[in-house]
Amino acid sequence: ATYPGLVAFGTLEFFGIWLNDTRDRPGEPQIGRPPSVGHTTYGTYGTRLHGKDADSGMDWDFQAAIQDGDLAGDDLSAWAVRGGVGMTLDNDDGFAPRFGFEWNYATGDKDGGDGDADQFQVLFPTNHGYYGIHDLMAWSNTNSWSVNAGMKLSETVSMKAAYWRFKLDEDEGGWVGASGKLIRPGAKGAGTSLGHEVDLVVTWKQSERVTWQFGWAHFWNGAFARNTSPDGNASGSDFLYLQTLLTF
Repeated sequence: ATYPGLVAFGTLEFFGIWLNDTRDRPGEPQIGRPPSVGHTTYGTYGTRLHGKDADSGMDWDFQAAIQDGDLAGDDLSAWAVRGGVGMTLDNDDGFAPRFGFEWNYATGDKDGGDGDADQFQVLFPTNHGYYGIHDLMAWSNTNSWSVNAGMKLSETVSMKAAYWRFKLDEDEGGWVGASGKLIRPGAKGAGTSLGHEVDLVVTWKQSERVTWQFGWAHFWNGAFARNTSPDGNASGSDFLYLQTLLTF
């Protein structure tokens, strides 16, 4: 449900998503007994407030959600919040620089063997580009923030850059990528510092029908990534792409 103009701060939205998977799956392995087995049936309920003030150039986007139900036979209870603010500067040269900050938090699993699922679940991925273009993070078991900037370099070329600081909410919760798949399982004592990322995206609108885009991201591993590496000596990674969009 979307209510533009209901509040003075922008557009207010409410949403509810019900997921029902009748396949039996094993839940958390529990000490002294095998894991419970059951269906996955839970709801995700939340709200979003977003808007922009044309006079000041300020924009904002806030969102919160809770999840409750059953996850493979385990009791699921999780929540997540995020917020972002930005400022677009007015100038006579047409560069329209924008500077922004955002913070994303989603609960992780505190104990991987208690039969309770506390980690916020990724719904219907992918989350590409929302938490860095490298796609190494999702809105699940995260406590991460970003500073970002963008501007027009000319009438046809624009650029965006961002710095990300990724942390896990719980080291026993898994490291989940943008696809919703587990990159690394949780590990007690591995630390919650996941790493840092820098993104750069340049877009060139060659014509009304042809647009080119180049992107680069570099990720520096934090303590969790290093401590859970199979060889114990994980290095950083780079992601590069060049794409074209043809409009008919």
